[in-house]
Formats: sequence, C-alpha cells, structure tokens
Amino acid sequence: MRARTGLKILAIAAAVAVTYVKIWRPWELTWGATPDEVSRPLPGDDLVTRPTFNATERYPSMRHRSRSGRGWSR
Repeated sequence: MRARTGLKILAIAAAVAVTYVKIWRPWELTWGATPDEVSRPLPGDDLVTRPTFNATERYPSMRHRSRSGRGWSR
C-alpha cells in the first residue's frame, strides 16, 4: 500500500512539473505582451549577443509611477 501511494505522489509531481514546463512557464514569460511585442527587439538586446534567457512582459501600470506619466522616462 505504501509503495502505491508513493508512486501516485510521484506521478502527480511529474504531471505538475510537465504542465508547468510545457504550459504555464511559456505563458508566464510572455504574460501581458502582444505577439508584436514578443517578436520585436527590446532596448538592450544589442548589449547581449547570446542571451540565455528570454522573457517579455509589459507593465501598463508603470506609466502611473512617474510624474510625467511616461513610466521610467522623465
């Protein structure tokens, strides 16, 4: 009985891991970005010639964080 419970837990953990890697993580890396934003180059892309990580997110609330209303710029 104990071995079966362990196998069930292992199977559930494996299913969660696969779901995270195949479905959740790709969505999370581009959350809130349009397909155009995901495909176009971003500022600083020319500084890293061989990136090891790629994520695109946009933060519409950033425009409210400065007095000028333009996000990080002055």
